[in-house]
Amino acid sequence: MSRKDKVSETTTINFGKHKGKAFRDVPASYLVWFMSQDWAEEFKVAYQYCMENERQWIREAGSMDD
Repeated sequence: MSRKDKVSETTTINFGKHKGKAFRDVPASYLVWFMSQDWAEEFKVAYQYCMENERQWIREAGSMDD
């Protein structure tokens, strides 16, 4: 993936009920659900964003349990 294809939190999601929203405005729970779908890899930009941020969401979810 080239530099111009870098995915950031301002990149917009291109599918589903959050279509057109920036990733930063999409609930992490929706993106976690997305990652669990068999077809997730077909949406390369969203999949890349989720892969890059998944660990952070897990850490944040864990800190909420405290």
